[in-house]
Amino acid sequence: MASEPAKEERDGVPLTNLDQPVFDGADATKRDLVDDLDAVSDRLVPVLEGATRSTAATSTPRPARRSASCWSTAPTAETASCCR
Repeated sequence: MASEPAKEERDGVPLTNLDQPVFDGADATKRDLVDDLDAVSDRLVPVLEGATRSTAATSTPRPARRSASCWSTAPTAETASCCR
């Protein structure tokens, strides 16, 4: 029978797989990420409390995405119109 992963809880939220990397090749574990976010939560949460949770809820349209050619160092007549 396989052993269950250790279960932990913070502020009533169950956490699992904390010893796994955040992503493949990462030098940080999920525990490291949780610890870091927990350390700044007193400053981060008040800022996020009033933030819009979805861009769909905003009435301001997003600007059009610029094409890769707009970021060149020498715009051409063809790319200048998209880079305004």
